[in-house]
Amino acid sequence: MTSKLMPDRIDDDVDVIDAWKIRRDMKLEEQAAQEKEKIHRGNGGQMNQLISPIIPQVGRGGEDMNNYMGDGAYPRHGTHTVEVQFQSGDYKGMVIVQVKGNVIGASVIDSALDSLVDGDFQPDMSLGQNHRHTVPISSGTEAGYVKYYRLFNASGDELQIDYDDIADCIIGVQIVGWEASD
Repeated sequence: MTSKLMPDRIDDDVDVIDAWKIRRDMKLEEQAAQEKEKIHRGNGGQMNQLISPIIPQVGRGGEDMNNYMGDGAYPRHGTHTVEVQFQSGDYKGMVIVQVKGNVIGASVIDSALDSLVDGDFQPDMSLGQNHRHTVPISSGTEAGYVKYYRLFNASGDELQIDYDDIADCIIGVQIVGWEASD
């Protein structure tokens, strides 16, 4: 359904973010319609199993977010994938922060934000969002930490935000994946 409405290749990264959001919203609408259909047909009166009908319930190849708080004994060690969105005027960007350990929920979000705000974030540069929106320090004792963030407007113009000023640009934080560790 989405392939007919959206092109498969989009050159402008800002458009890629917007296209991803459109695709996500369309998929969520389809999921919500399917859930309503199940309820309408009668599923024994059980509640909708989605955490939220608005937030996409997807993992990153590990346990999906539908099983986030799953069954089993705690502690539950793992790696959370957190998407952090930035905006300054009409300039936008996002990074992916990975938080490891025995933490859940708000503690994960707090840890992700602390790493960005305190300058402790070492981005995984193999991830497209991080490669596009961060410039790491290349040498010395602080190599690998963020030197500055790059935000882009719809025209492709770049705005550089120093790592110590990024807190003022954070507009959204969401846990988008979780993978248990053995």
